[in-house]
Amino acid sequence: MSSRRKDGAIQFGSENLRYAFLRAAYYHFRDRGEILLLLAVEGYYKLLERLKAAEGAAKTPQAKLAAMVRAYLEFGRQERGYYGLMFYREVVMPPSVLKLEEPAGQCSLSVAF
Repeated sequence: MSSRRKDGAIQFGSENLRYAFLRAAYYHFRDRGEILLLLAVEGYYKLLERLKAAEGAAKTPQAKLAAMVRAYLEFGRQERGYYGLMFYREVVMPPSVLKLEEPAGQCSLSVAF
């Protein structure tokens, strides 16, 4: 339920805001799966940034691998929401969404919706 304050501003109850958010989200996305897919892809980009930074900070191949493993594990601990969505079985990742743009080992993703 909404109410009008003395200054003319409209206040909404928490249920109205939740409903408005859900309506807005489904206005932009077909369904829940598409929203989860977008968040999962965002998680992959965040993970990729961390892996690239970890690789760039190390000098030897062994140090690069160790740094990337640490970055991967830290990402899983610090970004549990993204991590969970990235590997959630309900999130269907169509082959056309994630494509390697560079030769193997270059770790570059592109997103095509």
